[in-house]
Amino acid sequence: MNNVIRDEKLKAALNKQYLNQPADQVITKDQLANLQGTVTLDNKEIKDLTGMNYATQITALYLNHNEIIDITPLKDMVNLRQISLMNNQIKDLRPMSSLVELQSLNLSKNQIQSAWPLTKLKNLKTLFLDYNPLQSYDELRFMKQLTLLSMRGVGISNLAVLLPLVNLEVLYLDDNKIQSLEPLSQLYLLYQLNINGNQVHNLKPIGALKYLQMLFANQNQIENLEPLKKLKQLQFLDLNHNHIEDLTPLASVESLEALSIMNNRVKDLTPITKLPHLIALLAQGNQITSLKGIQALPIISLENQSIEWESIMINKSEYAIELKGRLIDTNGEVPLITAISPKTVTYDVLKSRLIVNQLEPLITVFFHNQNEEIPFSGELRLSFKELE
Repeated sequence: MNNVIRDEKLKAALNKQYLNQPADQVITKDQLANLQGTVTLDNKEIKDLTGMNYATQITALYLNHNEIIDITPLKDMVNLRQISLMNNQIKDLRPMSSLVELQSLNLSKNQIQSAWPLTKLKNLKTLFLDYNPLQSYDELRFMKQLTLLSMRGVGISNLAVLLPLVNLEVLYLDDNKIQSLEPLSQLYLLYQLNINGNQVHNLKPIGALKYLQMLFANQNQIENLEPLKKLKQLQFLDLNHNHIEDLTPLASVESLEALSIMNNRVKDLTPITKLPHLIALLAQGNQITSLKGIQALPIISLENQSIEWESIMINKSEYAIELKGRLIDTNGEVPLITAISPKTVTYDVLKSRLIVNQLEPLITVFFHNQNEEIPFSGELRLSFKELE
C-alpha cells in the first residue's frame, strides 16, 4: 500500500479521528476517497496537505491554527462547500479558483495579499479575510453575491469598493482606517455592522440602513447620534469609547434592547429611561450624576463615573458644598460617600453637604450606590475659588 499522506501530523490526526487505526498507519487513496461530510483538523501542527486531494467527497474542511503554506492539494476537492483555514501562513489563493461549489470561506490571519482568485467563486456567500496584508481591495467589486464579508484589520480606508455588494447582510470592518461610511448608505440589506476601532465621526450614512439591528461602533470619534433616530429595528448598540454627550436621539429608538456607552461623556440618562424593551445598559466611565428614572434591568452597570464640577462658589460663612439634588441615586438621595480627599474636607450626612475647613484647589469625593441592583459609583472632582 502506498502512503499518500506525507505530513506525519496530518496522518496521525486522520487515523485517530476518522480512520480508527494506529497513528502511524499508512493511509490509502481509497480511504481518503471514502471520507465524507465534515473533517476538522484544527491545532494539529499540519504543514503539508499532500494527499488530501483524494478526499473529494468531503464537503466541509476545517484546518484552523496550523502551519500550512501551500493549498494546492485542495484544488481537486471540488465538493467543498465550507473551508476554514484561519491562522495559517497561506499567501497564494489560486488553487481555490476551481472550488466552484464553495459557499463559506474563512482565511483570517494568513499572509494573503490578493484575493483575486476568489472572484471566480460565484456561489461564495460568506468570506472572512481578517488581518491579512491585502494590497488591493478592488476584487471585492466582483463578489456581488456575498451576504457576509469580514475585513477586520486589513488596512482599508476607502469603502467605495463595497458599493456593488448590495446583497450584504453582515459586514465586519473593525480595526481599519475608515473615516467615511458614505458608501455603506446603499447597502440596504445590512442588519449587522461592525466598525469598531476606526476613525468614524459621522454616522449619517447609517441612517439609511432601515433593516439594521446591530451596530458595533466602539473606539471611534462619534459625537452625534442624530442619524440613529431613523433606525426603527435597531436592537443592539455598542458605542463604547467615543465622544458622546447627548443620548436624546435614542429616545425614539424603541426597539433598542441592549445599549453599551462605556467611557463617553454622557451626563444625563433621562432620554433612555422610557425605552420599553431595554434589558441591558452598560454606562461605566461617564459623567452621570443622577439615576432619576432609572429602573433595575437584568444587566446594568453605572460604575466608575468621572464627574467634574468647576468653579464651585463656596458660601464664605459656611464653606459648604451642597450635594443634595446634584448627585442623585435611585432613591433620590445622595449616594454613600466612601472617601474624601483632602482630609480637611468632611461630609455632613444629615445635610448632604461637604464642609470645607480651609480653601482647597481640588476636592475629590468617592461615592457608591447602596442599591446592589443598580451598581453606581465613581469620583467627583471639585475645583473652586472662594466667593468674594
